Amino acid sequence: MDVLDLGCGTGTLALMIAQACPQAKVYGVDIDPRILEIARAKFERAEAAIELRQGSATEPPFAPASFDRVV
Repeated sequence: MDVLDLGCGTGTLALMIAQACPQAKVYGVDIDPRILEIARAKFERAEAAIELRQGSATEPPFAPASFDRVV
């Protein structure tokens, strides 16, 4: 299952999803590069393999219908 946390901020929800559903591939998107650095550091400390991308919620950097779930 592929899950997108759209507007992920510091990644708290994305991390919770990854921990609750370890079989899922979790992605996070946020427009603020400084916030994404905070999220990356959080994911590294938790040893979570969550992919982050900088981008807008109105024009996400993924093809349409790329995910099973979007939060």
